[in-house]
Amino acid sequence: MVGIIAGVVQVFFAWRIKILTKNWIIFSVIVAGALMTCVGGLVFAASFATFPSVLSLATEPSARTMAAIWLVPAAVDDVLITATLSFYLVSTQP
Repeated sequence: MVGIIAGVVQVFFAWRIKILTKNWIIFSVIVAGALMTCVGGLVFAASFATFPSVLSLATEPSARTMAAIWLVPAAVDDVLITATLSFYLVSTQP
């Protein structure tokens, strides 16, 4: 659920950025990252069901890779959203 909710929120902020800045490139990059976040979260959740315990999940290298595929795009999107909105709001001050 966290991956899906994060992706939906990131797409909402991407839409707001597109409306404010009229920049399709930043919008597209954020939406691509949000889709990776959703898919990565779903894949990680599905793979979580195949591990016998949480301890085995923490020590498995493939689980770390799947978690990175899920969490890195989310973090990059969050930083990009914050930087874009901050830059836009500072640059439009009178």
